Amino acid sequence: CGNGIVEEDEECDDGNADNTDACTDTCLVAACGDGYVQEGVEECDDANDVDSDACLVTCVLASCGDGYLYEEVEGCDDGNDVDDDDCSNSCVAATCDDGVKNAAESDIDCGGGSCEPCADALACEVGEDCGSGFCVEGACQTPRHCRDAFDFGAAEDGVYTVDPDGPDDQYAPISVFCEMTFDGGGWTAIYNMMEKPGNNTAAAEMYASITSYAAAQEVLPDSTSDSIYSQGLDLTDFSEVVWGWAPSSDDDVSRWGHKTVNGGLVNACYVDTYCGNYADLGNITAYPENLTKAYRTGSNPNYPHVGLGFLGQVITWGYDLNVTQYGHWGNWFTDKGCCTTGNEVGVDTPGWRYTIYIR
Repeated sequence: CGNGIVEEDEECDDGNADNTDACTDTCLVAACGDGYVQEGVEECDDANDVDSDACLVTCVLASCGDGYLYEEVEGCDDGNDVDDDDCSNSCVAATCDDGVKNAAESDIDCGGGSCEPCADALACEVGEDCGSGFCVEGACQTPRHCRDAFDFGAAEDGVYTVDPDGPDDQYAPISVFCEMTFDGGGWTAIYNMMEKPGNNTAAAEMYASITSYAAAQEVLPDSTSDSIYSQGLDLTDFSEVVWGWAPSSDDDVSRWGHKTVNGGLVNACYVDTYCGNYADLGNITAYPENLTKAYRTGSNPNYPHVGLGFLGQVITWGYDLNVTQYGHWGNWFTDKGCCTTGNEVGVDTPGWRYTIYIR
């Protein structure tokens, strides 16, 4: 080998010891992977089969965009010319704090399932992109109340975050219970009271709870409210109120009184304020009978009763002292007078509740 004559078992013999030409000094034809850089043909040759170092197995120098990750030099290399995917054209991997909208992000450094959810007004594709859980016409939005949440697609009863006066305003977002399966959905619960014993103490407790008002909060179907929780809600956005009765905490309201107040529920009795004993509430429609009558607030915890009633204070929602089988509580059964008042047999079954919804 080296005499310039190609003899048996030699691939080549160029008579020199130069390993950068077409024939190595071992009389083998130069090839990628032999450890010698063939001038004009190879960029490099490190004689290994590793594609993550400076020289690829194709004897080409590693470079951004070749599709191979150059370890400790490149953050990524996806081999394409798309600059806003998981890997930029400068081989920098996308992150959730790089100040660029890239990878699966729906807006800059948020959304997409891997970054933090986006704030209101930022771009989104699905609700999961948003901190509020709602993507409305391509932008994140926190509902102002349960009716908004319903309109945005929420269909299940449960606790939702709402922002009554919108972002960056006086009130911070709050959690409320939304009743989505009763009478068209979109109701915000502001009061719930599980049954109490039929005595004067129970009457006094109910009277205290429906004549005091506190900041809006989660009012769950199995809770007993100390107040009507409507403060902080923008009551100009609400025009309907339901004073309801349900057989249990697992059931929807089955008997209720409904009132619509055009212009909002500001100063509405048993919603925004207590109007006083035996105050006129105007017409309320009792369901499921669909019967409209004029109603008044109840009296004090003593005679005759606490809550809502009509005519001679025949109670339909609340407590009275008529000592009969159903005499202590009302559930909007309107065709009874004293002394079974507004009750039907269901109120004698343990586990029922009162509630107030607004929409």
